[in-house]
Amino acid sequence: MELSIMMSVISKIFGWKESTFDIYKLTYEKFGGGVNNHPDIIEYLIKEGGCKIKFYHYSKNDKIEGAYFKNEKGKIGVDVWRKYPITYDEIILPLNEDEKFIIPAKSNRLSPINRKSIYNISFSKKSKNEVCLAKDNFTKKTQKTRRNEFNKIISHGGSVKNASDFTPDELADIYIYLFNKRFENNVKCYEKQVLVDIITRFNHMIYGHVLFVDGTSPCAYDLILKAECQNWIYFDVPNGGVDPDFAHLSPGSILMWLNITHAQNLCKEKNKKMHFSIGLYNPAWDYKQRWCERTRLGKVFFI
Repeated sequence: MELSIMMSVISKIFGWKESTFDIYKLTYEKFGGGVNNHPDIIEYLIKEGGCKIKFYHYSKNDKIEGAYFKNEKGKIGVDVWRKYPITYDEIILPLNEDEKFIIPAKSNRLSPINRKSIYNISFSKKSKNEVCLAKDNFTKKTQKTRRNEFNKIISHGGSVKNASDFTPDELADIYIYLFNKRFENNVKCYEKQVLVDIITRFNHMIYGHVLFVDGTSPCAYDLILKAECQNWIYFDVPNGGVDPDFAHLSPGSILMWLNITHAQNLCKEKNKKMHFSIGLYNPAWDYKQRWCERTRLGKVFFI
């Protein structure tokens, strides 16, 4: 039996039916998810990125209780981070948390948000992937340190502007400039037209701040996409940019502090949980532990 036919049979056995984008979108709007599998992102990648995606949904008593999609490799989510600033670090499936599902697809990056809803998921140490999620609270000492750093950069002519204050073209230029300064052109940045297109089309999902020093010089910027649902707001941070010439002023730390604290305030205002990810844990980037808790991701087993 061909693999595709076998997987189709397995899906039907566990109650999943091949579906449509429209059904997936409605399910996401009802149960929520993250950035990687946001309907607006998926629609764009199908039409503009050439992604081949198959949708599935699960219904009970004529009500749809969950949905997911598989990419061309049979895995959940879209692995396009090399071309687009859309991470593939953590995936939240739109599932009714009061139901239980068997997921007939591959993934080792499922969010702990889905832990209660999926039978065949493991969060054991064998699941090596860990995502770095921002802490809900910081110590008084940390808060004081960050405020002092912020006041220092302001005294050097620093300022903070919202990402929404810039045109897509301006924001793309700032990102490329600071990304290349940070990585000294040793890591390839995204193409400018790709960034402009993403910022333009997903303006409603763009979040964050740009930090300046000496009046007009941008010194730190993280291009953050957010996905909002009924219970939480998900903030997703790909690799950002920072100017090492201003390392003595700690612009990267200040920016992270500003973005996280503003995200905390936004979530409190809306009475929603904050889910702020700065990517997979890597020992080489140990600084992430200053801001985050390492959280193990789930791996689907027996499929």
